[in-house]
Amino acid sequence: MTSRNLFVLFALFTALLVSAARASQPSGLAGEFITETNPSDTFLCPDSPFQAYMYFGPRTLDPAETLTLEMALVPFSSGVTALGFDDATGGTFMGVVFSNGSVHGLPYNRFGWNDVIVRMRPATQDFILKVNGSEAGPFPYDSFCQDSGGCFTAQAFRMDNGSPSVGGAIAWIDTLSISRESPLGVEVFAGRTFDVCGEGVGPATVHGALLTEDPPSRFRTKR
Repeated sequence: MTSRNLFVLFALFTALLVSAARASQPSGLAGEFITETNPSDTFLCPDSPFQAYMYFGPRTLDPAETLTLEMALVPFSSGVTALGFDDATGGTFMGVVFSNGSVHGLPYNRFGWNDVIVRMRPATQDFILKVNGSEAGPFPYDSFCQDSGGCFTAQAFRMDNGSPSVGGAIAWIDTLSISRESPLGVEVFAGRTFDVCGEGVGPATVHGALLTEDPPSRFRTKR
């Protein structure tokens, strides 16, 4: 085999490794969300929804750009798992809900890791959802975007367990990345691998906690 062919094979192998490393795959330590047990005094605390909130903005999004969320996810053990993005006004312009094995018509693994990619497109005011290699959409942004002339900003990613939350529900996340893709390249707004000290903090949680843990053995491989 010629040296040129060896070089081509090496380059292809390297590209495959880089592609695999960037995929939304769980690796090493991961983030464990635990919702607090709702107080028994419903008069004082009638509703305690869990929420994780990762602030990175506000950022203006040009129509030529795409906002992308990539993450590995084990959905909450009870209740729903809702993912969303807020614009600069605090309105949630994009939202998906994982419930009973389906999210926007796509099946997902209720009891293990899922590769989740959401691509939000300001130009068409919609998003594409990809779960474990299967794709659906486009789905329109929330109706308030149309009423306000379009949503062209983003400032935070959120994840919740429904309202009210199910006390003691557990979810796992890993290799979380939020980035903007433009003709100039890719800019990462926020991300967590949970494997490196000092890589950043968050998401912040309300009515629950985020821990960095070694996932149980049943969660160490995807599907």
